[in-house]
Amino acid sequence: MPLKITKRPGTKYWQVVGSVGGRRVRRSAETTSKTLAKEYARRIERELEERHALGEKATRTFAEAIVNYLDQGGSPRYLAPINEKIGRMICRDVDQDVLDDLARELYPACTASTVNRQLYTPVSAVLQHVSHNGWCAAPRFRRPKGHNKRKEAYRWLSPQEVEECLQATQDGHARAMLNFYVGTGPREADGLMIDWQNVYLEHGEAIFEIDKQDIIRRFVLQPRVVASLSTLEHREGRLLLNRYGKPYNVREGGGGVLRTLWHRMADRAGIERFTSHDLRHTWATWHYAMFRDPMRLKHDGHWSSLDMVERYCHQAPEALRDELLKFGWTMQKSVTGGEKTGKMRGISV
Repeated sequence: MPLKITKRPGTKYWQVVGSVGGRRVRRSAETTSKTLAKEYARRIERELEERHALGEKATRTFAEAIVNYLDQGGSPRYLAPINEKIGRMICRDVDQDVLDDLARELYPACTASTVNRQLYTPVSAVLQHVSHNGWCAAPRFRRPKGHNKRKEAYRWLSPQEVEECLQATQDGHARAMLNFYVGTGPREADGLMIDWQNVYLEHGEAIFEIDKQDIIRRFVLQPRVVASLSTLEHREGRLLLNRYGKPYNVREGGGGVLRTLWHRMADRAGIERFTSHDLRHTWATWHYAMFRDPMRLKHDGHWSSLDMVERYCHQAPEALRDELLKFGWTMQKSVTGGEKTGKMRGISV
């Protein structure tokens, strides 16, 4: 029977009741206006008739997709204003024109990278997620022109951005890798070549050695890094492994081995993409913010000159030191007297 509106005794809001396509309906219209309640009932009836005709999956809304995405651990960042504008749209109707129009409406004065980060990336993440459920096709949006241009060659991440990346991934090994790289600042290849036999969690230290070249580099393991590494199950061979539990194939003289991993973490968190080199810049910037000691930074970063320190260390707000401590980044050696369990209150390890 068609939907109708009614009022239950003692209530001020109209109720929508009836059935469509064999589905019983009883919802509050959340309005005291009879006219608005009738319009709400007609809209609900149209949606249910379309869903009945086309099938349940083909008529899922973007709001439903967001709920499914968040239930599976997706990041809610930037989704609220998007949901307000297109939440009622069917997933398969969210196309290039919809996003381009929404970009002009929500972010008329923003840079291409900001629009990409706050609109195109989160919408793509949601639709990519539910495409595996058959709700829509996998998205292939054209991004804003110039979205991947950087104002400088490299960037540094804030403690908040790192925390969002850690919270957005369910892979414990990936979280340990990010904690390690941002907390110790190694070159990408150095980090991937470190062996467990040269990692001393109880002393807060890791050593990278190249015997033929007589190179020895020591890395300080601060408490947060120790806590993260102690969650890893293996204790032999390479410290950092890929998602298949195998050592990374490190290219001689090259980098970029971890680019896909970092990009995936950044996309899930809804932040600008970064590289292993960016994480080294991040570590240097954090180190200087904590100690204000360029000579100590030169020593800990294994640089040959202060010119290199200046190249890696970026200008940062005065509040960065307090923010680092807030998130548990001490930038100093952890001496535990024994291996920890990986538990740190309020911190993603």
